Amino acid sequence: MHMLNGKNLPNYRLRGIGKFATYMSIRMAPSILLTTALFLWALQVLWNQADWKNVFGDETNDVAINNYSSSLLVAQNVVMFASVYYLALTSASFHNHTNSILQFSPAKNAVWLVCACFALVFQIVFFAISLAVTSNYSALSILPWYFYVVLFVWAFALIIIDELMKKQYKKWFKRFQLELRLEFDTKLGMHSPI
Repeated sequence: MHMLNGKNLPNYRLRGIGKFATYMSIRMAPSILLTTALFLWALQVLWNQADWKNVFGDETNDVAINNYSSSLLVAQNVVMFASVYYLALTSASFHNHTNSILQFSPAKNAVWLVCACFALVFQIVFFAISLAVTSNYSALSILPWYFYVVLFVWAFALIIIDELMKKQYKKWFKRFQLELRLEFDTKLGMHSPI
């Protein structure tokens, strides 16, 4: 099936944006929620005075504040890595908006592959430098092993969610293209000189 463009009218151009935004939100929201949960989890584990009263400004001593600063730095770096990691994986499914990554491999796109690898490497370097400046490498060992399992295994769930949403989007897009074709054929038939 050939792809048809919609009319170039102001109201007509916005016709599919709501549906597209809904599909993109469903694809991105779980990763955003997970990175927020990972941040709170890491901060709670790393900061030994993880009481919500202390987080929201109750009285704490200087030792607790210094410990909080280093814990916050590590938690922020973990979340930055998770965000870049999840965005790189999500962007793999954006190469073709209707075909699966099994049909249209993102590895064929050398530019994307280089950019995704560079983004991950630069994020890891930033993470290492940030922890080296504060001499806080030991904080990573404080995080439990299942924290890292959740961090890295979510990638598989993310790809499955992306592919399921892409399947639904493909059905909608095919119907949308058929509507455009029907409208085009109808207009052509009405004003045909024959």
